[in-house]
Amino acid sequence: MAWRVDVDSEEFSKKFDYGPKGPKMMGNISVSDPRLSPDQVPPRVVISGKVSKCAWFVMAFGGGRWIVSERFKDVVEGLEPGIHNWLPTDLVLANGDPTPEPYYFFQVGQTLDTVIFERSSFNSGISVTGEHYVTFPKLNHLMTLEKEKVAGKHLWKEKYVGYRDFFFSDELVKTLTKLGLKKCFKLLDCREESAP
Repeated sequence: MAWRVDVDSEEFSKKFDYGPKGPKMMGNISVSDPRLSPDQVPPRVVISGKVSKCAWFVMAFGGGRWIVSERFKDVVEGLEPGIHNWLPTDLVLANGDPTPEPYYFFQVGQTLDTVIFERSSFNSGISVTGEHYVTFPKLNHLMTLEKEKVAGKHLWKEKYVGYRDFFFSDELVKTLTKLGLKKCFKLLDCREESAP
């Protein structure tokens, strides 16, 4: 079984500090390509307000963009080393307290095309700009992925699924469960079947 994943953004405030020579815009970190370089993300992020245990593990800040802990990085790298892009940032608390560990902007390293549309619930249409779009409802969720294509994969994006959503393998979810951190993610189960 695979899992469609989202993380809620929390209420604490985040200020991205690029410094005097930094870029004004971060680039599209919520997709796997093009691969970003460290100079394309803020070298420093200042946060204030109450931060939950879950946010110290994975911090979502909208649009499928995550700042992740060293622990999250270690879990993912333990399952599929060298696939993803971990861009270091200095996470700083506004009151001067230290953060518990190193943090990274996370850029997923692989986008797959595994949805079996004939066995999934989705909506499609034409946007006002004339582009074709597909959406997958989260209520009454039914998504089937091609098991041969997801075999051995642990964290990915899907070509036709929204920019906020990531996909986790069952093995990754089991590891997070053992660490007591499964609750940090909104998980929707996906069936894995052979292609028609």
